[in-house]
Amino acid sequence: NQLTATSDVIISINDLNDVAPFFPGVDSLRTSLQETTRITTIILSPIATDPDLGDGGDIIYSLSPSSTIFSVVETSGEIQLIQSLDIDSNGPNGFSEYVFDLVATDKGNPPLSGSISITITVLNENDNVPIFDSSFYTISIPEDTVVDTVIITLTATDNDVSGTIKYDIVGGNLDLLFSIDEDTGEVSNILPLLSLASDIFELTVRAYESGDNTKSSLTSLHIEISDTNDNAPSFCQTADYQFSVDENSIVSTQVGQICGTDRDTGNNGKFTFIISNGNENDAFDIEQISGSSTAYIIVKNDVLDRESDDEYMLVLLITDNGIPQLQSSPILAIISILDVNDETPVLLNLPTSIFIQEDTFGGVIIYQVNGSDSDTSINADIFFEIIDGNSGNFFRIESETGQISVIDSLDFNIQNSFTLTIQVSDKGTIALSAQSTITITILDVNNHAPEFMPPYSQSISEDLTTSSFVISVLATDLDATTNAELFYSISSGVNAIHFAIDSTNGDIALNTTLDRETQSSYNIEVTACDMGIPIMCNSVGVIIQILDTNDHAPMFDQPVYSFTVLEDSSADFKIGKVIASDLDDGVNGDIQYFVVVANPLFRIDSDSGDIFVQGELDRESTDFYQLMILAEDDGVPAQSTFATVNVTILDVNDNSPIIDISQFSSQINEDAAIGLLVFDVDATDLDEGTNSKITLSILGGDFDDFFIIPDSGKVHVNASLSAERITSYELLIQASDSSNPPLTDIETLIITIIDVNEFPPIFEQEIYFVDLVENSSPGTVITTVSATDADVQGTVNSKISFFIPSPFSSDFAIDPVTGLVTSKSIFDREVSSTQLLVVMASNSDSTPTLQGSAQVQITILDDNDEIPYFINLPSNIQISELSSIGFIVLVLVANDADDPNLGNGRVFFSSASENSAEFDRSFFINSNGDIEVNGILDREIQKVYSAVVVVQDEGSPSLSSVASIIINLLDENDTPPLFTNSIYLISYSEDLDSSSQNGLSRLLLTLNFTDDDSDTSNQESTYRLAADSPFSIPDFSVTEGGELFVNIGLDREIR
Repeated sequence: NQLTATSDVIISINDLNDVAPFFPGVDSLRTSLQETTRITTIILSPIATDPDLGDGGDIIYSLSPSSTIFSVVETSGEIQLIQSLDIDSNGPNGFSEYVFDLVATDKGNPPLSGSISITITVLNENDNVPIFDSSFYTISIPEDTVVDTVIITLTATDNDVSGTIKYDIVGGNLDLLFSIDEDTGEVSNILPLLSLASDIFELTVRAYESGDNTKSSLTSLHIEISDTNDNAPSFCQTADYQFSVDENSIVSTQVGQICGTDRDTGNNGKFTFIISNGNENDAFDIEQISGSSTAYIIVKNDVLDRESDDEYMLVLLITDNGIPQLQSSPILAIISILDVNDETPVLLNLPTSIFIQEDTFGGVIIYQVNGSDSDTSINADIFFEIIDGNSGNFFRIESETGQISVIDSLDFNIQNSFTLTIQVSDKGTIALSAQSTITITILDVNNHAPEFMPPYSQSISEDLTTSSFVISVLATDLDATTNAELFYSISSGVNAIHFAIDSTNGDIALNTTLDRETQSSYNIEVTACDMGIPIMCNSVGVIIQILDTNDHAPMFDQPVYSFTVLEDSSADFKIGKVIASDLDDGVNGDIQYFVVVANPLFRIDSDSGDIFVQGELDRESTDFYQLMILAEDDGVPAQSTFATVNVTILDVNDNSPIIDISQFSSQINEDAAIGLLVFDVDATDLDEGTNSKITLSILGGDFDDFFIIPDSGKVHVNASLSAERITSYELLIQASDSSNPPLTDIETLIITIIDVNEFPPIFEQEIYFVDLVENSSPGTVITTVSATDADVQGTVNSKISFFIPSPFSSDFAIDPVTGLVTSKSIFDREVSSTQLLVVMASNSDSTPTLQGSAQVQITILDDNDEIPYFINLPSNIQISELSSIGFIVLVLVANDADDPNLGNGRVFFSSASENSAEFDRSFFINSNGDIEVNGILDREIQKVYSAVVVVQDEGSPSLSSVASIIINLLDENDTPPLFTNSIYLISYSEDLDSSSQNGLSRLLLTLNFTDDDSDTSNQESTYRLAADSPFSIPDFSVTEGGELFVNIGLDREIR
């Protein structure tokens, strides 16, 4: 039989990402916003749906194309404003409309997406003020400018998209001289500009926008009224000027003063004096004082001569500096030339020189001087005198006749010429004179014999060659020419034949060879005669000494000298002496000693021949020296000879042991075993015998941690070592020789202890508490951490490097050497106000590597990055026009996401500066946000107030936002109705029947009224006769509609 079984099977249908996200019911969205909309404002929040499950239904949002003005929250689809708008600018934030797609993409594989078109229109606001193209204008216009001339056009621009600019003059327009076209900005003069009290005007011009909520700006217009040259200059007088001046007046002499005037101003009122005619030889000029109306006629050239012209008639004019240039009427200046004594007397035919014998007698007339003067009378009377050159008064001149004569005897040898200055003078009040010179030459007479200037003595060498110069004798003769020409001769003397004399100049020369040993001196006589008539002679004696010559050389007493000296002999120690002799006399026999080849270790006394040590001797370097000694006399030329000096250096114990320091250092680990050989010290001594036997020892620096074997110099470890205790030893090693006293050498052996890594780095703090201001840019310094390692400093075991482990390294960085911690991300306090960071320190270059850690607790400080914004602000507010002062219209409420404990999150309120004066007079906004009534309100004067309110935080710099409010005043029945006329005049005939119209009364007139209240209920009124009306109520009546009736017949005679 067939058997069966049953079971339930559950089949799960797995979702396939087959549906793209979509925005239900919409393909596009359009909205608008004001250009002053606050950043971070959410513009739209479209929501897409996706029926898929899991990642296929999980949606993220994006904009296409991407925008720098708007952003979208990836998870919610909220579109936010991220950059301020300015429709008036040309930048990416200046468009009036933005169109982009909002894309919704799921996270399926592959991802699917859908989109809608977003259009955002930006509404322009009046947020720019008109700006003039210049903050200051300056113009100059002539005073004769005709009325209604456009003198300048001012231009202002407004960056707002719409709006018309108007112009008006708001200040400085005294006497309403100027006007401005409110549409074009053209400025005109509307009154004549002549004869004004002031020629400078400072206008303040306003440019403002037409319409409500206008903005305006001001500029200054500086207007200068320039003068027009409409007045000719004139002289201060109409009569001719009369002046006089001496004919010898110097250039620039002032002759007389003139003056002028000109009623114009500026350059038009400045003028210049000119001489237009009559100025012969350009004799005169005008010197005008700068900025003055006066001037002087002055002498220009030295041409005045009364004898040629005794009067000048100058024609003067004045010209101004205006355009066109204007000129005065001419005027005469009559100048008389006054005579002076101006003719100088002259000397006639005076020769330049004359000649006379020196033996001319006194009283002899030697020349006749003549002169003349072109003047007449006393100015033409002349006289002569000698005013210079007559030294000794050897001459005189007759003042009236001009005869020159000798006064005293003359001497050619005292003075052989005279240059006399002869002056001729007139006898005028101011005397004039002239001078000239005449040279009187004295001719010589032979009356002086030659004169020698003894003594004459000379020494000459016996080897002087024949014809060599010996001595010169010189005679002088006070006469001149041939009377003073001399010739010389040797007239006597023993063996004078050895010498000869030059007859013309007196030079004596050697005539034959000499021998001092035969004759050592000579006495000769020399005679000098002149060539005058008669001849005159004189003689003098000459002594000549014969000098010895150097003809013998010095001689040493032995050719070779030998000396010994200890190597430690001090400087100036005498080694020995050399001796030489010379047969010559005097300086030829004086001997000097020299070392031929200089040796810095030895010197010789040049006078005595003593040889001394002068340097430091060292037998180990050189134990023998050979010196060449020169003996030289003082003759010319000098004679010399040589000798040899041998010097042997004797040894002393003067060398210390020397420790070899070429490799005088060693390194060992701090865990080295006791007894370990550390170093082998090597020392040497240049001495011999016991002086070279060396013993080694440690003087200090080992701290008993090392010892040395004295004979071998081997250094061993003596105790346990620790690099943390002592990182380096400086052992003072001494090497001593065996002399008495011993000589030693001390050197420092440096033993460096190598550290073993045994300590981990340790931070100075387990936790660091620091602050960081939010929004700080990546790379901002947060703090600096530091750590220490107890291992030996300066080694790899104590070298610390810092690092930040994951996951902290994604947001922070640390300098591995300095420990400087910096940020890698930007933090937002409003998201998280604290951050925790772990930092590590490691000696990673050591084996084994050891580490330490610390925490950094970071508090994120608030930055004023959140703009305050209004909450639930009504755009339209209504209050009664009878609201009293102090009545609170509205309490402003705002929020700021920044820290409320700081000024960044605290806000205050104020009225915007651009609000109208009417609003500021009627309302007051205190810092707490209370908008209060501040003045009397009257809806009949102003119904609506619009204003901008400001909320501002206390951060630095402060952030703020603005909002617009409108306050409407509600009408109250506060205005009484008013009749259209205060008095109604009616003419009514007394014979009219009152009931002729409607059987009861006759209509007199219909009354009308006005009521400024705007509410119609407040304008409803009824009419009635007042209780105190002079009309009897039964006789007259009025309806509620204002119709006035007479109810009875009227009788004028009664009333």
